[in-house]
Amino acid sequence: MSHPFGRADEIPPQRPAVTNSSDWWFKVPEVEPIEQKPRDIPEVQPVWPIPSLPTAWPAAGWTAENTASGVDVCWHCGQVVHPYDGYCRWCGVGIRSVPEVVPVKTMTELTPGRGTWGPLIKVAIGYVLVLAVIVGSAMWFFFRLQALGLDLRPGSFVRQDFRRLAELAVQQLTMAAIGSSLIVLVTWAVVGSLRPLPQPKPAYRLLAWFLGPFFILPVLLVINVVYSMVVRQLAAENDFEIRLMEQLVNVPWFWVLVTIQPAIFEELLFRFLMLGAFCDAFRSAGEELAKHLSVFLASLFFAIAHVGQPLYLPYLFLVGLVLGYLRLASGGLALPMLIHFLHNAAALVLFQLAQ
Repeated sequence: MSHPFGRADEIPPQRPAVTNSSDWWFKVPEVEPIEQKPRDIPEVQPVWPIPSLPTAWPAAGWTAENTASGVDVCWHCGQVVHPYDGYCRWCGVGIRSVPEVVPVKTMTELTPGRGTWGPLIKVAIGYVLVLAVIVGSAMWFFFRLQALGLDLRPGSFVRQDFRRLAELAVQQLTMAAIGSSLIVLVTWAVVGSLRPLPQPKPAYRLLAWFLGPFFILPVLLVINVVYSMVVRQLAAENDFEIRLMEQLVNVPWFWVLVTIQPAIFEELLFRFLMLGAFCDAFRSAGEELAKHLSVFLASLFFAIAHVGQPLYLPYLFLVGLVLGYLRLASGGLALPMLIHFLHNAAALVLFQLAQ
C-alpha cells in the first residue's frame, strides 16, 4: 500500500517533543567575529582646482571656531563645509579660522642688491646735451656781438651799447632756457620711473619746511653777499657786469628766466633725475652712503652747469648741497623748488636795493 505522502524518503521528519529549549534538534551555530583587517582609505581629491594658498607662514596654529549660525564656511573659498571636517572638500585647505599672518620680507628688502646704472647713463646723456645747449647759446651770443660790431673791452661801451647788449643777453638766456627745458623733459620721459628715495619721518619734514625758508635761506643770502664782495675785491672786477645787470633787471622776462625756469627745470634735472639715478646706482653700498654721495655728485654737476659764472662755482656747489639735503629731508621737490625760486628772486631784489 502506498503512503499517502509519497515515497518514504520524501516524508518530512517529525519534530521531536522538546521540554527544554536547548534540546532543539537544530541549533543556531555560534558565530565567531572575523577580525577586520585595516585597509587603506583612498584620499578624496577635491572636485574643483585648488586655489593658490597664502604665501606667508601662519604665526599661530589653527583654532576651532564655529559661526553664530552653526554652519561653518571655508575661509578660503567661502563654501559651506561640515563643522567637524578638518579640510575643505572644495578647495582642500584647512577650514578653521584664519590664522594671524606674519608678512615675509622679499629678498630685495632683506639685501640692498646691486645698483642699476641704466637710468644714470640716460641722465648723464641728458646732462651733456644741456651743457651743449648752454655752450651753443653762449657762442651764438658772441657771434652776434661781432656781427653788431660791439666790443667787450672795458671802457669801450656806451649806455646805448649796454641796452643792445642786454637785449642780446635776454635772447641768449631764452634760447638756453627753452633748449635745456626741452632736453630735461625728454630725459625725464626716457628715464621713466625711478626707484623712490627713502621717505623721511614726518617730524623731519616739518623741520625742513620750517628751517628752509626762515633760517637756511637767509643764511645763504648772507653768504652770497659776502662771497660776491670778496670775489669783486680779489678779481678787481670792473663795473661792466654791474652796468649790464642794471639793464637786465628792468626786463620782466629776465626775472622769469632767472627765477621760475631754474627753480622748476634745474630742480627736476639735478634734485630728481640725477639725485635719484645716483642713489639707484650706489644703493649696493648702503642707504646712507648712497644718499650722501648722490647729493655731493649732483651738487658738483649743478655747479659745473653754470659755466658762465666760473668765479661763483664754490658758492653754487654749496647751494646745490643745501637743496639736495632739503630734497631728502622734505621727501619731495616742492621745498627745493621754493627755496631756489626765493633765493634767485631775493638776489635780484638785493641787487636793486644796492643800486
